[in-house]
Amino acid sequence: MKKFVRVAISVLSIKMHLFSQSIQAPEIPYPKIQNWEQIIQKATQENKNIMVDLSTEWCVACKVVEKKQFTDPEIRSLMDSKLHTYMLDAEKDSIGQLIKLKYGICAYPSFVIFSPKGEYIETWYGAMPNEYWIQYVKDSIDKEPLLRPGI
Repeated sequence: MKKFVRVAISVLSIKMHLFSQSIQAPEIPYPKIQNWEQIIQKATQENKNIMVDLSTEWCVACKVVEKKQFTDPEIRSLMDSKLHTYMLDAEKDSIGQLIKLKYGICAYPSFVIFSPKGEYIETWYGAMPNEYWIQYVKDSIDKEPLLRPGI
């Protein structure tokens, strides 16, 4: 019986290791936030909104967004032209933790949008098809974001 339990645990460990390897997201060139004032200054100079991607290590949907949306050339081009994008771990990064608490973030991935002056605009939640993502990015520069159904 002990041998069976050891074998079962070994098999499960190997499967979990392989599964965790298969959901690893590609390296994304969006930086972390080191100094919020510098982010505001840069966004104000370039008149671009700020998008903070709050995610976690364990979030599978976060990995999907990183793999599907953040590597899509059309979406990347649109995002880079309209937004300063930053990625933070909502559990490990101190600024990520502060944003999570201040804006009541409880689902991942969450995309918190700020004006160039650092004023909160809106939060998007979850993974979505590319056509919705493109529309969200286009709408993110509106003064009054359009009401959109949850996905």
